[in-house]
Amino acid sequence: MKMDMIVNKDRIKIGHKIRSIREKQGYSASRIAEAIGIRESSYNRIEEGKFSVGIDILSRIAEVLGCEIDFIER
Repeated sequence: MKMDMIVNKDRIKIGHKIRSIREKQGYSASRIAEAIGIRESSYNRIEEGKFSVGIDILSRIAEVLGCEIDFIER
């Protein structure tokens, strides 16, 4: 398997996990995007796995969602 395929799968997995947690908590994508200081379109690309999210943005998302950054592996 090529490395870029692995990275794409990981981005999709992370994005789906973020979306799942956000929806369970009843937050809109626009509310999370505003809280972490990015455009909603950028946030949506994170959830869709179309954007590589850095640790700084990921930790802000986790903070807003009230979870630890290790939520990805759970």
